[in-house]
Amino acid sequence: AGGEKKATKKKGKKDIKKKKDPQAPKKPAGGAYGCFLAKNRAAFMKECSGQPVTAVTKLASAKWKELSDEDKKIYEEEFQKKKEEYQEAMKSYVPLSNADTDDEPPAKKRKTKEGAAEAAKSKESKAAEKADAKASKAQAKAEAKEAKAKAKAEAKPKGKAKAKAADANAGVKLEPAVAAKAEKAGWKDVLVKLAARPDVIASGKSQTAMLQALEKVNGLLHPAKRALLGA
Repeated sequence: AGGEKKATKKKGKKDIKKKKDPQAPKKPAGGAYGCFLAKNRAAFMKECSGQPVTAVTKLASAKWKELSDEDKKIYEEEFQKKKEEYQEAMKSYVPLSNADTDDEPPAKKRKTKEGAAEAAKSKESKAAEKADAKASKAQAKAEAKEAKAKAKAEAKPKGKAKAKAADANAGVKLEPAVAAKAEKAGWKDVLVKLAARPDVIASGKSQTAMLQALEKVNGLLHPAKRALLGA
């Protein structure tokens, strides 16, 4: 018995990568920080001469933090202008058709000295853009982290103040008769808060007087305090 012939797959031509259009509008990236970094990159590189590449990013980040909101606004407006120019350019841009792409694989193309120099320049430019975008992303992340930490720090005192107020309220004991009247009017909690206020305690006013003050202002805490203390 003869063995079955194994099916062989014919190797087809590899898909040819579509050539990028050098005339295509360049999309801006990196945000306001990217504009700042691009404008000052040469100065930062000079200042960090002989140091690792990361030193430039660290220096730029530190300089960016030192800028005032007014100074940052200049770069924000610059980035916004670039975005608008890009969007406007894309309206009239016509992408390359299939007929305009190279049929010959890139590996087989002959490169002239001029073409090689242009490719090297383009590669360097793309590397700088990539570094700018990466630095912008890191800066945005750092600013978000800093804002979150600031918000958390500001929230802590508020939480402590609420806890302190709750402790003060817990220490207030209403007289039975006054408590019953306040409960009936639906102002018991407000009366407790009013009675726990340090300035009200210092005034020596009776709980009856406090309840009467609440009755005059329809159970509102701060107006009752002003009426009680004459402030």
